[in-house]
Amino acid sequence: MFMILGHGLLSMVPVTGIVDYVRGLPIDSTGFLVMTLAGFLAQMVDGSLGLGYGTISTTFLLAYGVPPAIVSSRVHSARVFSSGVSGYSHHRFGNINRKLFRTIVVPGILGGHSRGRGCLFR
Repeated sequence: MFMILGHGLLSMVPVTGIVDYVRGLPIDSTGFLVMTLAGFLAQMVDGSLGLGYGTISTTFLLAYGVPPAIVSSRVHSARVFSSGVSGYSHHRFGNINRKLFRTIVVPGILGGHSRGRGCLFR
């Protein structure tokens, strides 16, 4: 049912108009599309296996020729949001062991804080 509805709605969208609009934007549309494709493929594997997002997207972007510093920043930025959505989803479905969460939240915050500036443990 959803596939038929989606096909009906997307068949009314003029694809050539969208492509022309993206080409008219003041961004590197090729690079944007490559990063979008890398993220899509990595998310498909991550959704089916439960792991591999960072590895696949990093490998794909490095193979395309994107500099390592840019790859690292893009992949880590994307993982922050995908992990946040995953955590929210687990919260909404009640898949959280609250006792374990309370046990590890403080050490996790301290450990995460120690990786940035203002480190407590040097």
